[in-house]
Amino acid sequence: MKKLLILGMMLSVFMLTVGAEKFSFKDYDPKSPSVIKVRDSISKLNGNSIDFPRISAKNPKATKSIQKSMDKFVKKMTGDKNGKYYVTYDITTNNSKLVSVLFTVDRTDLKDKTTETYYSALTFDPVTGKELKLGDLLVSGYEKSLGTVFGDKVVQLSVPVNASFDGPAKKQEFYVQNTGIVFFFEPYKYTDFADGQVFLPFELADLRGLLR
Repeated sequence: MKKLLILGMMLSVFMLTVGAEKFSFKDYDPKSPSVIKVRDSISKLNGNSIDFPRISAKNPKATKSIQKSMDKFVKKMTGDKNGKYYVTYDITTNNSKLVSVLFTVDRTDLKDKTTETYYSALTFDPVTGKELKLGDLLVSGYEKSLGTVFGDKVVQLSVPVNASFDGPAKKQEFYVQNTGIVFFFEPYKYTDFADGQVFLPFELADLRGLLR
């Protein structure tokens, strides 16, 4: 009985350790084979046309988790009573460690009939199904250093940001390409109307020291 108790305690510790494991770029191989299956799906609810991927992982729990995030994303648009949406998507990376989906969103305001185009993205760990936020990809306390490289990139690319640009947002949007991360901001927050959204692309090597 004592041996069983000790074994049970050891298993509990092991499961807690596995459950707490975070995503890491250690041994990341962008060419590693995909571990998911993707099929196209379109939501026509409330007159919208929202194209999005149905992602199936090897682990049913991961599939459920990914679909929950995807459904939440779609519901936010189908539940908008003041707008109609036309949405398409591109999978920007799909390997054994990362799946990233970039959405192009056209929203037509039902009152003034104007159409606004913007982008949104979702990134997942295909093994666990977890929706990855920026804090899952970068080291703790990354904000100040990332703000510095943001500023350098703005100067390097001559990005037309306004004076209110102050680095990464609290809920910074991004998508992952095979060997890089592209950060972007909500429309017109840091730009004039004609300039749309700000996109700042980085190779993973540019973020050395900030990646987990």
